[in-house]
Amino acid sequence: MLGEQLSPSAATDSMSNIASLITELSKFDAPPGSQDRIRILLNLLVAVDHCPVADIDPQKTIECLLPYFAPLGTQNGDPVPPESSSDAHQTVFSGVAITALASIVRRYRATPQWPKVLELLVACWSATVIALLFYSRGLLRTTPPAAREIDSPAHTFTAIVTLLRMYSDIGSLANLLRSTREVTGIMIRLWAVEVKSPNLAAQLHELFADTCPPTAAVMLRSCLFGPHRLDGYDDATEIFALEGSLKDPAIAEICLEHIRRKCVAGHLPNLQTDLRNLLSLQSTTLHSHLIGQNSIGVATETLVHLTSNPIDPASAEFVTDCISQICEYLQKYLMGAGIVGLRQSLESGLLIGILRCHSWIKSEQPVFKCIVELLSEQIPRYFVYISILREVHKSFRLAQELSLNGSLPVAYRGLWLGLEAYACGRIKLAADHELNEVVCSREECELSSSLRCGNCWEAAYCSQQCQAHSWTKHQVVCQVLTNARLHGISAELDYCDVQFALRIAQRDFEHHKANICKKWTEHETLPLTAGIDYSIFPHAVYIEAPDVVRTQMASDAAIYAVFSQGLTGKEYYMCDLGLSRGAENTDEETIAAVVQIVSAQPIPAFFPIN
Repeated sequence: MLGEQLSPSAATDSMSNIASLITELSKFDAPPGSQDRIRILLNLLVAVDHCPVADIDPQKTIECLLPYFAPLGTQNGDPVPPESSSDAHQTVFSGVAITALASIVRRYRATPQWPKVLELLVACWSATVIALLFYSRGLLRTTPPAAREIDSPAHTFTAIVTLLRMYSDIGSLANLLRSTREVTGIMIRLWAVEVKSPNLAAQLHELFADTCPPTAAVMLRSCLFGPHRLDGYDDATEIFALEGSLKDPAIAEICLEHIRRKCVAGHLPNLQTDLRNLLSLQSTTLHSHLIGQNSIGVATETLVHLTSNPIDPASAEFVTDCISQICEYLQKYLMGAGIVGLRQSLESGLLIGILRCHSWIKSEQPVFKCIVELLSEQIPRYFVYISILREVHKSFRLAQELSLNGSLPVAYRGLWLGLEAYACGRIKLAADHELNEVVCSREECELSSSLRCGNCWEAAYCSQQCQAHSWTKHQVVCQVLTNARLHGISAELDYCDVQFALRIAQRDFEHHKANICKKWTEHETLPLTAGIDYSIFPHAVYIEAPDVVRTQMASDAAIYAVFSQGLTGKEYYMCDLGLSRGAENTDEETIAAVVQIVSAQPIPAFFPIN
């Protein structure tokens, strides 16, 4: 591993004289050390890595290295200080210890001495964790120290990933990995470094040439879930109980950036792992951060990208698995960012991507249920909003232009035709101008927009020039909307969406008016209420009212409508009919009067009540 550290002759000498190196180290006082001590440690490391197994005493070697794992007196749980001139050698010391442990595991795993070596590794686990923390400081170096490769970012990355990869395959050591909070933090740090410097992972191909290299993304799952749990999404909550190191919003950004890069590069096995990480992390406290940083948009774009190419038998299995994970993710979290998130997902090609899934996802596969729920329940629930219908309408036209809906399997065709029929019924209620392209947000421009502000997701522009020109006016609103979203707060419904939804509610009340009045007549007691709940699909008509409506009623009769805002809640709109029982009237007379008035008059306007 460290051939550059020694000349061939020196390496040969050290290989034949490992005992003398241990003896020489024992003559030094406790660290801090000197350049001579570093030289001997590096020679010992090369000896452990290359000399015959019979010449190594693993117990003496580990005991010899233990003082170098961390500064004297450091306890597990103590904060690790930034590297400074006062402990300039400690990163090297910890690096030697970690690299030596990896060599010992690699060389002794298949030998009769392994049970004893395993006992030693378990016994020094606490010291190993501290050494990992100190050694991981090498990841932050901008330039490696001269002639000291061991604490360069490249060597640090490779050595830590290698050791943890080995440990994750060994039962008792894997259990220690998964039960140690600090290891989670180290893996996340490695993950972040790998995102910023993808070439660091390339060198792992040399060490693991016959297998998929254990990149940090793979290791995050492997260390926390173990090889036998890679397909067990339902275990995420249990495993990620170690959430102390899973609260940093940067982790969400790391995860999504990984998916973007692997998708574009076509690294399907790694993309497969990153999508599993996304599903797992979504069940932790990172939920709102992932949603706020557009995990839905990233998932949608990945789905569109994967389904845009014809089936390749060589990669079909990987693509199918990736599509399955994306569909499961969308089915669970599509509405996490409310109407704005759904609209953006539709703009990114959500329906086209789902429609093209049929080449990989068959109706008999379990994940098809996710697709059924998306197309026949979740998405249609929001067809009361004109911004959603506008994007759906565009998707229908695009599907027709691409002839995507002409050769669908029976199951997919039924879903698509049902979605299309229901949407078209709503679309007929919209004026032509409401279905046109959104106009550029720059006041002086009247061109249709094709770009969205990447921060707030609200403002739309026809070009980057218009966006730049509008920034001075837009930036204050943009910051407010962006901060709200990043904190899990959905934007308020757009005025046009509200007006269109209330127009639908008034039309549907007219349609159901006769049946509502009939049930009121049969009700025989006051107050009289009726509501249409659009937060479920298909929408339902209720005669009873929820508390949020009852507490706002000023008379004995009211109608209301409920609209879904996604996972963040519901919007309630009410019309108090202003009709109450007088002192001289009975309940029956009041009910008859309300029924007569409602039957004869148009449904009045609604107002928000929550």
